[in-house]
Amino acid sequence: MQGVQVTAHNSDLRADNHSTIDVTDDTDNQVELNNSGFITAATHNQEADADKDSNLLIRAANIALMDGSTITAATTGRGQGGDILLIADQIRLSGQNTRVSSSAHGPGDAGLVRIQGGNLTLTTGARIESTSGFAHPLEQPLHLPRTSAAGHLVIQTGERIQLYDGSSLTTASENAGGGGIQVETRDLLHLQDSRITTSVKGGDGRGGDIAIDPVFVILENSRIQANAHGGAGGNINLVADYLLHSGPSVIEASSKLSTSGRIDVQAVVVDAGSLHAIPQIDALNVAQWVQAPCHLSQSRSSSLVMTGYDAHPTAVDDVLSTLPLYATPHLQPSRPQTPRARPDNDLE
Repeated sequence: MQGVQVTAHNSDLRADNHSTIDVTDDTDNQVELNNSGFITAATHNQEADADKDSNLLIRAANIALMDGSTITAATTGRGQGGDILLIADQIRLSGQNTRVSSSAHGPGDAGLVRIQGGNLTLTTGARIESTSGFAHPLEQPLHLPRTSAAGHLVIQTGERIQLYDGSSLTTASENAGGGGIQVETRDLLHLQDSRITTSVKGGDGRGGDIAIDPVFVILENSRIQANAHGGAGGNINLVADYLLHSGPSVIEASSKLSTSGRIDVQAVVVDAGSLHAIPQIDALNVAQWVQAPCHLSQSRSSSLVMTGYDAHPTAVDDVLSTLPLYATPHLQPSRPQTPRARPDNDLE
């Protein structure tokens, strides 16, 4: 759909097998979901080799999700879940239970979540995630093994990625491989009381890798973790000019039963707690000591006054002291020179 503004209030937009939701807005309008509105795509294929379908593609100048609204792609069968692609200049998620999510509730793997834009902001508990595993253990059919893997998150922005107040980028798997998280932004990745995590809760699946590549990374009471249970922990690769952290911030790649992952931080690391604020000093007003220039004086005549060093002027009829006309320099004594003999032809 071209040139359409989509606004959902307590409503939904659904797609099932062999369907793709394509919301394309080439104007300056926006796609907005609020009051628990949602866009969802579901895959129910029971064939293991079935092509993944039911994808979501949303393009607009601005995309906003608020108040528990969701964009989801899920699979409940053997087929792989669909992908989610959001493209916008500004993407903002706000509110508890507000999320963009791919999930697998059967043996099929969850799909990819890709975000592309200028700025991405998540606040007050909003999240972008990919999960695998049945919603409840009783929902697992006995003939289907729990082997589905979480999908990957790829976040690419031209300027900033900001996560505040309990927001998160996460992948989580019950017992299979965890999905990886790739975060690329030009300027800033800022986490405040938020997290970027990959995890495998059970089994021997390996933790998902995390790759982060901005100019500045700021962690305020936040976490970057790639943990696993029976398999090896994921690897964390952080490349930035500066990493500024404060509070109990954590970067961790661990495993409960196996080897830890590798953490590679290539940045100048600055502990904000060691920085001391410079006290504010009131600006000194020097105008009171600055005399008005001659041309701004009320008098039409100008004057030039020269004063000495805190002394009274000498009386007009007083004897004036004079400086020496010249100063005798201090000379080093020189050796006496022996007179040279005059040549014979100079004698008369």
